[in-house]
Amino acid sequence: MTKKKLLVYAFFLLPILCWSCDKDPVIEQIIEVEKETEPENESDDESDGDSNGSTGDGNENNPAASILNFLGDSIIDFWNTIDDYFPEYECHNYGWSAKGIDTFLGKVNIQTLEGTECVIEIGTNDMRSVIMNGTIDSYVEHYIDVLISLKAKRIYLLSLLPRNRAKDGGFDFNSHYPEYNQKIEKRVAVRMNNVVYVPVYDLFLKDGKINMEYSNDGLHPNAKGYEVMAKRIREYLVK
Repeated sequence: MTKKKLLVYAFFLLPILCWSCDKDPVIEQIIEVEKETEPENESDDESDGDSNGSTGDGNENNPAASILNFLGDSIIDFWNTIDDYFPEYECHNYGWSAKGIDTFLGKVNIQTLEGTECVIEIGTNDMRSVIMNGTIDSYVEHYIDVLISLKAKRIYLLSLLPRNRAKDGGFDFNSHYPEYNQKIEKRVAVRMNNVVYVPVYDLFLKDGKINMEYSNDGLHPNAKGYEVMAKRIREYLVK
């Protein structure tokens, strides 16, 4: 074969051999750039998702600090506007109708309350038997035992509300409630250091009964009642 023909074959074969042995560096760079940019796009998507789901209140590193749990009987259970009054918190309503101190925690895993802030109103459904049996003192101590078991960071404990319900059958709850509320307030101050007592009895009291401007049935707050109760709670919140 002549030298001229060899040069012609070399001209056509050399690029093919180079492609089969080693990738074109320009193409290689393009592929590498594509590989590097894909994970960055995925990361940006995740970041955007986290940002959209953030509370924006600076508590991302301590989520428990922004949670406010509401626990109790139907007075809490029926309160469906809690978020409107406490917008800076992530509110959870664990209220359970017709329950007392031994049963009101049935809707929540108690461990989730540990280290959080809780608003608690409970005891109304226990009062008839407690008053009739004359066991207010022992009930108060048991009540506090239950609060201690929650291991909450802070508890905002609401007093009982006065009542004026036809279903009460003339039973005089209201003459006993001030004594009960005072005993609870004094004993939690002695036995616990993470309870803020929030008196709401006086807000709802009128002529020895519940003010019917704040209740439609003589027991549960209506919209106006929940508004005045929320304002009182906010006065006691520890910032």
